[in-house]
Amino acid sequence: MSMTKCLVFILFIAGSLSDVLQAQTAAKHYGIWGKYTQGRVDYIFSDTAIIRAAPDTRSVRMDTLYAGDSIRVQSRAANDLELKGILAPWFRISYTKNGVRKQGYVWSGLVALKRLVLPDAFFLVSVDRVSRRTRTVDGELETENVHDFLVKAVREGKVIDRSLLSFTDIGYETINGGSVPAVMGLKNVIGRFSFELVPEVHEMSTISCAFLWTGKKMTALPLTETAFADDDLFIRESLVWPGVKGGVDNTVIWRQEHSEHTDKTDKKGMPVAKVTRKEKRYLWDGEKLTSVK
Repeated sequence: MSMTKCLVFILFIAGSLSDVLQAQTAAKHYGIWGKYTQGRVDYIFSDTAIIRAAPDTRSVRMDTLYAGDSIRVQSRAANDLELKGILAPWFRISYTKNGVRKQGYVWSGLVALKRLVLPDAFFLVSVDRVSRRTRTVDGELETENVHDFLVKAVREGKVIDRSLLSFTDIGYETINGGSVPAVMGLKNVIGRFSFELVPEVHEMSTISCAFLWTGKKMTALPLTETAFADDDLFIRESLVWPGVKGGVDNTVIWRQEHSEHTDKTDKKGMPVAKVTRKEKRYLWDGEKLTSVK
């Protein structure tokens, strides 16, 4: 099953009770939410996050934090909460507001999974929603989970841009990422950043999501995938930037190498692999990316 089917629109799906329960099960096994490091600085992802006196939505509201505000996770509460298809734990946190150090509880679904920094802004990544989608494949109905990853650009305490990427039936346990503050050969681009979804099991694909940043707007680049199935098959995709070997100014090149063993062997008795390569080019005009036919 392909892991790279990206939807560029927000899915509004109202499922039945059984669908909701299935979505909860899928979300529960989504390992990212359950991991934290005591005392590490984390960041609020939600535009507004209610801080409570206890890990319960009926508990007293103590405070409100906003996207990009920093917190320190002290511990994980025993109980989880399900919202928007996401089943995630509560965190006991400490934070400073208006010069006063405070403590309270926040649902971890409101906390960013990753923060990426460029000189003029930073970017928060998290899962905004897990929903169910039913579609017809070869005449049969299939139901799958849709995970909406939302990326927010934040400057001086304000969210100035958002971008949504959606994936089906994923099971990733962590997110890696990084940023490059200077991008040569792309008009109006002052930086780029990317995050990588690392799978729980070897047989699943690692997905990399990259963005160009103009100082005002994020532009999502084509996804790249790395996948290995035992030693018989691998798929490796990459992006080629201007200024490197094979690069072209104001162009981003997507490349794929697909290798699969055949029934043939070489003179040493080693399997012979069939290798196919693909390439797509995307022209950048300073504001948007356009596929070149």
